[in-house]
Amino acid sequence: MYKTHLLTDPASGKISRITWDNDRLITETGKPGKTRQTEKQFATAAEAGQQFEKKEWELLKKGHLFRDDNAAIGQPCLHYCPGLGYTGALSFQDTPNGIYVYKHGSYTQTESKDFLVQLLPTGELLDTIELPESLPWNIVYNETLRSLVMDVDHYIYQYNLDTKTFTRLTPAADKPASFIAASKQRIVYAVDPQLYVWDLPGNTIRQRTIEAIMVNGSIPFAGAISKDGNTIAFHNTQGEIELLDAVTLQPISRISGDFNTVADMQFIENDRTLIIRETYGSWGIRFYSLDTLQEIKAGAFIPPGYSKDILDFAINEEETLLVLEQRSGRSYVYNLQTAALLYEMKLDHCVKNAEIRFVKDLLGVRTDYGCFSLYRIS
Repeated sequence: MYKTHLLTDPASGKISRITWDNDRLITETGKPGKTRQTEKQFATAAEAGQQFEKKEWELLKKGHLFRDDNAAIGQPCLHYCPGLGYTGALSFQDTPNGIYVYKHGSYTQTESKDFLVQLLPTGELLDTIELPESLPWNIVYNETLRSLVMDVDHYIYQYNLDTKTFTRLTPAADKPASFIAASKQRIVYAVDPQLYVWDLPGNTIRQRTIEAIMVNGSIPFAGAISKDGNTIAFHNTQGEIELLDAVTLQPISRISGDFNTVADMQFIENDRTLIIRETYGSWGIRFYSLDTLQEIKAGAFIPPGYSKDILDFAINEEETLLVLEQRSGRSYVYNLQTAALLYEMKLDHCVKNAEIRFVKDLLGVRTDYGCFSLYRIS
C-alpha cells in the first residue's frame, strides 16, 4: 500500500508531507525547500495506515489543510477541520457564495454557542458566523431568496447571504419535531404542531395543523417537496407517507408499506419516484412509484457487506449516481439507473457516522470526528 498526502498550514506557510509505504510511515515537515524527514516502521502495513490517518488528523486539528486537485476517483480532494466536538449535528450546504459548514462551538451551564464556517471549495476560510441557537440539524439553500433556511434545534431560521442577517420563521415547537425542504419556488418547513408553505417570490405563507406522535421513545417526522414544487411528502406515522397538494395543503394520496420510521425522503426521476431512508425496520433505502404508490426496485441497492444499515444517502444533480454511507464511513457508489455497484470507498476521519451530499460534482462529507471533506466521485 502506498499513499501520500501534502498538507499546508495557511497561517505559517509550513508544509507536512506524510507517506504510507507498506509498513513504513514517512513524515516530511518544514518550509518549502527546507524540510526535515523522519521515518518509522511498524509491525504491519495496517498499523502504519492507522498511524497515517492519526498523524493527518493531528495536523488538521492544528489548522493544516489537505488539498489534492488531482485526486483519484473515491479519494479526497479536500480535508478541513472546522472544529472539534460532537453534538450529533453534521450539517453543511453549498451555495454560490461558498460552502457553509457546521462548526461545534462552546457549551456551558449558562449558555451555548454554535457557528457556521463559510469556505471556498479550495478550503479557504471566508467567514465564521455565530448562530442564533445551537444545533443546526439541517440546512438548505434557496436561490430565489439568496438565503439559507435552517432547522436550528427545532426553530426554523432564514439566513440572508447578502445582508448576513438571521430571521426566525417559527415559534418554539410543542414537541422536538421539525423538518425543512425546498424547491426553487417553494419552501416547506414544519415544527410541531404546524406545517408551513412559503411561496416564492413573495411572502405568501400558508399553514396546516399537523401532529407529532411519540412512538417507542422517538417521533416519526419527516418531509420533502417535489422539484416542481407541487407535491409535499409528509411522514408522521410508521408505515405511511401522506402526499399533499402544495397549494391547498390537502391530501392527494397516501403511500402505505411495511417500512418503519422514515428519516429522509427525496423526489427523483421527474418527481415520479420517492426514495426514502428507513430507521429501525430495514435501516435501508426504498423506492416508491408515485404513479402506482407501490414499492419498486425492491432488493436493489443493498450493500454487499454484513451490515445492511444505511446511515445517509446522496444523489447527484444529474441523478446518475447514488452514494450510500454506512457506519464508520464505509460507503458504496452505485449507478442509480442500473443499480450496478461501481465501487466501494472509505471516508477518512469518521468514527461512526457522517452527513453526505453532493457539492456540484464532488461528494461533500461532514464527519462526527469534526472533519469536512470533498471527494472525487466520477
